[in-house]
Amino acid sequence: DIYLQNPNLPISYNTIYHELSRFIICDDKQYVINNDSLLAVQLNLNNMFRYNNKVNTFTYNNGYFWAIENRMGKNDQEFYFDMGEAIKLYIAVDLESIYKISELLFNFMIKEGIVMQSKITKEMRNDALVCRVRTKEDAQKISDYLNSIDYKTSVRPNPFLYDNGKISIAMDGDLSYNSTLSKLLCEYLNMKRSSNSLDKVSSSDFSNFVKNQIDMLKGNQKRYFIDLYKITSEEKYKDFIMISNLICKNIDNSLTLDELFKYQDVRSMESEGNKEKYSKQDEDKILYVINSLSNYYSVYDVHRIIMKFIENGNYRLFTRKDDIRTIVMDNFTPLDVKDIISSLGWKAFVSASKVTYEKYGNEWLYSAIDKYLKNEGISGFTRDGGVRSRLGLIIPPELLKEVITSKLNECGRSLNASELTNLVLEEINIV
Repeated sequence: DIYLQNPNLPISYNTIYHELSRFIICDDKQYVINNDSLLAVQLNLNNMFRYNNKVNTFTYNNGYFWAIENRMGKNDQEFYFDMGEAIKLYIAVDLESIYKISELLFNFMIKEGIVMQSKITKEMRNDALVCRVRTKEDAQKISDYLNSIDYKTSVRPNPFLYDNGKISIAMDGDLSYNSTLSKLLCEYLNMKRSSNSLDKVSSSDFSNFVKNQIDMLKGNQKRYFIDLYKITSEEKYKDFIMISNLICKNIDNSLTLDELFKYQDVRSMESEGNKEKYSKQDEDKILYVINSLSNYYSVYDVHRIIMKFIENGNYRLFTRKDDIRTIVMDNFTPLDVKDIISSLGWKAFVSASKVTYEKYGNEWLYSAIDKYLKNEGISGFTRDGGVRSRLGLIIPPELLKEVITSKLNECGRSLNASELTNLVLEEINIV
């Protein structure tokens, strides 16, 4: 309707995403949700749960999202791997019910020991309350619990999701379900406008369009469509196809809950098979070596030792103190050390970027990355959580530049602040 009434308005993914989050369908009529503030809800929930030592609470994206995590003792790497495999639950709530239902839901998940990450937006939307859980058993448990609560809501998540009573369910891996849906809708509507047939859009026609996009992605035009949808890794390529299939099956009303959970089983198996060849124990040993070296040498000298070892494989570069040399000799080749530190360094760079973005926003992050690329200085990143110190110690600057260049080359991007900022934001699932 918007684009029919405004033929000169560019069809934009951002506009579609915005509208997609603000409409509901009730009695076959479409209504727009008022963007009422949920800041009081965020604040009250934060005051309620921030002193609970079983959970983490924080805000990000300049306070737009308030989040709560129940990690059940998992470290960062384990927890975020789990969330990458998670089932996504969109909870049906309106302005009157969101505080009560959030409080009940979070207490229920904490009591049941459910590993989860949940977030609440700062203004009312049809996806104002979203929760990620690792297992289908936990998803079913939460679904049964919410559907047993006697509450009414006029707001429901968008109709492209699997409807299971008080919740809607999706899988999106390293991507965003609604962002992917918006990008597909954008291309579909642009195609309809170019053929002067915007007045003939339909859900079934859109489903056929998406199926055609899937075929193109799997065929000899894969490279073109990867660039079109800005798919930056093989994992995200698989996730894009998974989400596209789920969208089609939801439109066609052919998706069952068991089938949806099977997508999670398949993705988990693929991710387990694609895990890095180095274990968490290997990474911990390298971190021990780096941290122990820093007790005896400056950061500059630690980096010099690492780079010289990668270059010539001389184990005698490492001191015998604290068993540093023995650990390296017994476990790692120079290539192992380079690969593990490269992986840890990239994770540290993304982590520093994520915390900086959450505290200061996109412009500050861009400035920090631009400053880094110009002089390899990391002073633009925040010190919060020790992320800057960790990044500064964990990887030599020249190796980090090599890693970043390789990451950008893999997805056909240039080495500049804009491209690197976008890549990092995609890594932390912001865009």
